[in-house]
Amino acid sequence: MPIRTSLSEDTKSAVLNDKAHASEHCAIDPESLQVLNSAVGRQVLLTRSAKRLALYTIAARIDVAGPAARVGTAGLARVENPTGEPPAPNLKAALETEFLGATAPVRLTEELLGRAATGLAIMAPHGGRIEPRTDDQARAVYTLLAKQRKPARAWIAQGFNPAGAHSCWHITSSEISERSFPRLGTLFGRGRSRGPFAHAVAFHGQNDSDAIIVGGGLPQDAPHTALKTKLSDQLRDALRAVTEHPPAVVVCRSGPLAGIERANIVNRVTVRGNGIQLEQPAAVRADDEQRAAVVRAVAAFYAELI
Repeated sequence: MPIRTSLSEDTKSAVLNDKAHASEHCAIDPESLQVLNSAVGRQVLLTRSAKRLALYTIAARIDVAGPAARVGTAGLARVENPTGEPPAPNLKAALETEFLGATAPVRLTEELLGRAATGLAIMAPHGGRIEPRTDDQARAVYTLLAKQRKPARAWIAQGFNPAGAHSCWHITSSEISERSFPRLGTLFGRGRSRGPFAHAVAFHGQNDSDAIIVGGGLPQDAPHTALKTKLSDQLRDALRAVTEHPPAVVVCRSGPLAGIERANIVNRVTVRGNGIQLEQPAAVRADDEQRAAVVRAVAAFYAELI
């Protein structure tokens, strides 16, 4: 059940304004957290109206008499009308932790494919219209491996909102909580913070580069770097076969697109923290042949490993 709360802007809190992905952060009073049966580090849906809502990570508690929720300046913009008018100091909103499975035009769903397996976890945390076509790729890789009876499972989240799915539903992969996504939690097991998989791959979209960025955990581990390099080579070959102007494929070991955080779900779902994250530009994801080439290369790569 959602609870009513007062929403206010905090312009001074570092965690709500200055930290990485601060626009996705909120702070909530302890009483409301108790009522919601939630905690710092999990996700909560903040709703001002049917069209003004967004998913946030609870980044801090605020020691005030509840119910109260605070966000930073960029965080407030996610649920504001784009009129430029200054917000009221206290706004009415609703908080809830059951935000999955809706069928309305504004919705977030999750899907789990495959039976119990520990070979490969295939992930698309930002499917639907958040990072378009990444969910299609994850599903296609799973289908190809399932036909070969390979031990793989796939977790796919899909977000939709005609007013902007990314600003509404995006939560960075290093902060997604399996306690907030029940089917994702199935991949980890009850009460476990690390999953049982030997390998994992996550499909993402990005607009910061024209290249495909191959990242993932263990950037200083030579065998894992060799795996990422091999996958990069296979991706290049697959793309060259379908286009005269293939994108660059780059192994990334640092930076915001590298996916090397230990908390990243693609790393935590594996035993060794050795996930691989694929960040793809829109041009690759929008082109049927290039998108399919990436799918074939990834499926062939992991078919040899699991």
